[in-house]
Amino acid sequence: MVINLKIMKKYILYLIVSIVFLNCKTEKKETHQVSSNHSKADTTKVQRDTIETVKKVVPQKFKSLKEKLKGTIYFHAYEISDFEGLSSGGFMVGSTHNDEHIYKGESYSIDVVRGHRDIVKYIIFAKEVNNNNENLSEIIDLLEMEKETDVYAKYPDKNIGICSDVLLNNKRAPELFALANYTGENVLTEVYKVWRANRETGTLEEVKDLSNITVVDEDS
Repeated sequence: MVINLKIMKKYILYLIVSIVFLNCKTEKKETHQVSSNHSKADTTKVQRDTIETVKKVVPQKFKSLKEKLKGTIYFHAYEISDFEGLSSGGFMVGSTHNDEHIYKGESYSIDVVRGHRDIVKYIIFAKEVNNNNENLSEIIDLLEMEKETDVYAKYPDKNIGICSDVLLNNKRAPELFALANYTGENVLTEVYKVWRANRETGTLEEVKDLSNITVVDEDS
């Protein structure tokens, strides 16, 4: 009977040691798995943060200059870096007489950006904004003249420019402006292009039918 008790004690002791060993091994494995999961999560977060940082650092590619500059706020167009070395000047869309230039509480302008020999390079359609009591402009549409017409290449000796005084059916059309040859006459007959600065849509639209349009040289 004494021998059986000794054997039983040894068996119980062996069983306890085995159970403790298995528990330690299981806890170590679980700890390793938790640590591994944390490591994977941290690595994923670092990779995600790195991707976001790269997105911010890499310059965004634009399909066109209009896409790049749309929304740009400026004081003088020639101060925009893309127009460095060029000159600019413009006019309001609509007469300031009786506040006709104001449309639904907003006012709009056309800025003409010129290069060498006063060749028109870009036409900017802008909405006037006020920032800290300073009158600024925001680009809402833009035309690249080299993509619009080749008249400067065809007629290098003509005095071609933008005219804001356009009549439609002998009535002033405040949203229309034209690319025409300044001849010094009151009525300009060499009209190459006419656009509408559509204040409703905020876009520059080419007017195809010029049959009922008259362009006046306001400086003649």
